[in-house]
Amino acid sequence: MKNNIPQEYQVIVYDIETTSRIIEVAEMIQLAVSFYKSKEDLENGVILDTCCYYFIPDGDSEPEAFEKHKITKDFLINNGQYLKDIYWQIQDIFLRATTLVTFSGIHFDNKIIENELKRKCGVVDTTIYRMLYKNKHHIDVYKNERKLNPFSMEEIYKRYFNEGIKDIHNASADILATARIYSKQVEINNKRNIEDVIMEERLIDPDSFFQIIKFADNQEYLIFSKGKYTNKRVYDLVSNKNAKEYQDFCNYVSWILNNNKIHFLTKTLLYNEIKRFVNRVE
Repeated sequence: MKNNIPQEYQVIVYDIETTSRIIEVAEMIQLAVSFYKSKEDLENGVILDTCCYYFIPDGDSEPEAFEKHKITKDFLINNGQYLKDIYWQIQDIFLRATTLVTFSGIHFDNKIIENELKRKCGVVDTTIYRMLYKNKHHIDVYKNERKLNPFSMEEIYKRYFNEGIKDIHNASADILATARIYSKQVEINNKRNIEDVIMEERLIDPDSFFQIIKFADNQEYLIFSKGKYTNKRVYDLVSNKNAKEYQDFCNYVSWILNNNKIHFLTKTLLYNEIKRFVNRVE
């Protein structure tokens, strides 16, 4: 597949194949991306172009992973490239997109892309944040479908189109199937009724600590998704006039910011949200 990257696009659908299902050790061996001018074009199946990269890994695929993707080490050596030699192309693709669409990839594909760019290419956290999270809309087609009709990609596709996916578990085939499933989801569910189940997420942090919700004042607020302040706005906690409760929140923030197990991007989101409102409530 020739890597034709359009000059102008807003939406990308992407999928990866890896050497393992374990995020910490997985190496990315294939990345496929399809490009769309807008979300409306995605919904209507109007594709601009696609590209596909194969990468030479340091190790071999685990048997379970190989059973799915069937991509041999010899094929990768003959047809692949080292990620460090072309990572800037991958970086540019994601930086230019405003909407990222995956099939169950927000917390798997993104983490592996992040890990690979860090350990093999030396890409820093701030660049990864801009690539994958900052001002990005995330659509996870699997999450949508899990709420509508919980099945695997192959079963979803067969139910919608009465046919199987040719070359299933090849990332190039999977991105086209992902885009077609999303288009069908929109087509068969009128938008007013689907809004409550279709998950279009913004600025998801790697630790899943937060979500962003737009309130009646038409402003977007950072909301805790887990922990002692689940479903509470950072803004409300910052502006709390109760001295003891405010101090408890400050202690919790300090714990997050000083916890080495919590991702840099999670800390950045929280810090920026507090900084955004602290002057307003003083």
